[in-house]
Amino acid sequence: MQKFWTLLTEYMTRHIRLGLFGRAFLVLFILLVSSLSAWTFAFLLAQQEPRATQTAERAITAYHITLKSLQYAPIEKHAALVVDLASLGDTQVFPREMSDTITPVPASKFWNLVIQKIRVALKEQNTRLIIAREVNGRKGLWISLNTQTGEPYWLLINYQPFFSDINREWIYWSLITIILSFIGSIFLALLANQPLQRISTVIKALSRGKKPPILPENRGPRELRNLYHDINHMINDLQEIENDRQVMIAGISHDLRTPLARIRLEVELSNISTESLEAIDNDLEQINHCINQLIDYARPADPNEQTTINVSEALLQLCKSEQNYTHELNGRFTYRIESNLFANISEGNLKRIVGNLVENARKYGRTEQGEIVIDLHAYRHLSNIHIDVKDYGQGIKEEEIPRIRRLFSRGEQARTNANGFGLGLTICDRLLKQIGGNLRLLSNNGKGLLCRIEISFADDRNNQLD
Repeated sequence: MQKFWTLLTEYMTRHIRLGLFGRAFLVLFILLVSSLSAWTFAFLLAQQEPRATQTAERAITAYHITLKSLQYAPIEKHAALVVDLASLGDTQVFPREMSDTITPVPASKFWNLVIQKIRVALKEQNTRLIIAREVNGRKGLWISLNTQTGEPYWLLINYQPFFSDINREWIYWSLITIILSFIGSIFLALLANQPLQRISTVIKALSRGKKPPILPENRGPRELRNLYHDINHMINDLQEIENDRQVMIAGISHDLRTPLARIRLEVELSNISTESLEAIDNDLEQINHCINQLIDYARPADPNEQTTINVSEALLQLCKSEQNYTHELNGRFTYRIESNLFANISEGNLKRIVGNLVENARKYGRTEQGEIVIDLHAYRHLSNIHIDVKDYGQGIKEEEIPRIRRLFSRGEQARTNANGFGLGLTICDRLLKQIGGNLRLLSNNGKGLLCRIEISFADDRNNQLD
């Protein structure tokens, strides 16, 4: 039995992808059905003997009344009396013939108890008592009856309660049990899953840079209130850390750019060689680029900026600018953009993401001959928009991809001649997660790196109509 449950659990884990609500509902449903079924079965078993006694007593009482009526009535009145008794509702009397087709009562515990009690009570009146469940195709409780003159009759008791048979009764109660278990399981699963949904909403808002809702700390179980209190306290601490980080980055930008501007001015006014001046200018540009990356990374996202935009038009503007700049560097930049691509993202963030990837391709994606070759392709794939930025450099090893996605990380190729803190991919990844997008780093058929942006397609028919 233990092996069966182990195999069943493994099968459900591998092939049935149920969420937390589905698992809680399934467990509660099985538990309630099992417990209610056991209770119902025990209840029905306990009810068999009292109900059998009730049925037998009713049959015995009707038998005595009918027998007395026939005994005390004159013989010439028997025919009229039988006609009158045959027209009654629950209890009827019919003449018994030798040709009658008799069907015995079912061989169940309930009917065995009924027959046993009837035979014990009527033993003195009739030693050849016949009890049937059906006579001549008509169902009911049939009992043979003989008067003192020897006239044979049938006593029919139309006993048809709502649950006349223990098997049918079990079916009805099973259906009621399943319905009650289904309703109760849904209610309990929703009740148990509601706190987790609230926590999931808070975590999702935090991951997208939004302000999460405050969890209620004044209602619910004590353990849940304590958990909500800890989560709210953690959110407040994270917001304070975020505010401090922004203030620190702003201070770094202000405190560094002022002396950098002074140094640049003093260098230009000094009498140094042209080569030294260019080297110092390159170093200052590198420092300024690092500061810009820090500011971009620290810049918070504004959820109100995320509106439905035409991605095709925004990319077209960006690609024309990037193409001109790449041509000035003696490189080649080509692009293919499908029309009417709409997504819920701010145009500024979209250009920052794609611009960072194009800039990385220009710096680190040069061919073996030192040329810059970049391809950009924007298209719709199922319910998403894919924006592929390809270069034809040395690429990145597959085992290196998780590392370079981390903060302040660069590939081996970028360590010697790279400018910046290695925040480009981190900034792209962060901005995409805020809108539920994704950034994938793939091999460009063994000839460089393919950076794929995946964002959800927004079907804005009004904009397309315009």
